[in-house]
Amino acid sequence: MEKTMCLFTGQGSQYPGMLQTIVTRCEDAKKYFQIASKVTSIDLANVCFGKETDFLQNTRYSQIAIVVYEYILYKLWSKNNKIHPNYLAGHSLGELVALAVSGALSFKDLLIIVKKRGELMQKCSDNHDGSMLAVLNMNSSIYKLQKKYSNVYVANYNSALQTVFSGNTAELLAFSKDIIQANSIPISLNVTGAFHSPYMNDIIPEYRNLINSIHFNQPHIPVYSNVTGEIYPQDENTIKELLIKQINSPVKWTTIMDNASSKSINNYIEFGPKKTLLRFLPTTSNIKKEFIFEKNIMLM
Repeated sequence: MEKTMCLFTGQGSQYPGMLQTIVTRCEDAKKYFQIASKVTSIDLANVCFGKETDFLQNTRYSQIAIVVYEYILYKLWSKNNKIHPNYLAGHSLGELVALAVSGALSFKDLLIIVKKRGELMQKCSDNHDGSMLAVLNMNSSIYKLQKKYSNVYVANYNSALQTVFSGNTAELLAFSKDIIQANSIPISLNVTGAFHSPYMNDIIPEYRNLINSIHFNQPHIPVYSNVTGEIYPQDENTIKELLIKQINSPVKWTTIMDNASSKSINNYIEFGPKKTLLRFLPTTSNIKKEFIFEKNIMLM
């Protein structure tokens, strides 16, 4: 029996012009887009496909653009598709979309949370000289090298061969030279801060106040938590606490995928501006992969 898991991409997947085609051609997409613009008081048309493309490099705007994109895609896909996902997971920002489509959050509350989340994370980025570095061809010696640097932290355990680090920009630069010497490959990420690390600690109190002010329902589709790698519990207070911790904790994506594998999930569908999460899955004949993005959703 086929089991399906829907995945939602995180920040860094945005691109200029995103949503323009689907919003201009699909009334349902246009409706969600207009709701998002009204709730957030952001001119999303200008952010996503206006002439000033620098908006999408700013965390406070890129996060809104990505969640609206993925939420719209999922809603259109689920309306026109007979597949019902057994599980959901989102990487970092994408976890909020997963919670929304699970029924734990309303679309309006998703927008309220993401707007504040983006603003707070951008504020942290402005106050600290931080960035992120992906390491490909990862090996255990890299973690030993990391210990040389007091302001470098693991941010994402993405796969056996890829880990992302956050930290002070100068220390990450020095760290990258060590990585090359260890025969691994460092790649600077297109983000504005040291996310999923203690660099985000300053914003936790304000973010906690926001999350605690919002009502969460019990998810009607199981959602995996970035913090634990396990399925979110049904208890509202625990859901809130895990979502708060997600801001400054590493994303345990490898744990999520290991747990998904143990449940014999064999159909993975990723929603996002760019294919990211499917690349972390093994290439085997018993696993089906599908990427849903703006252009192919119009063909369904």
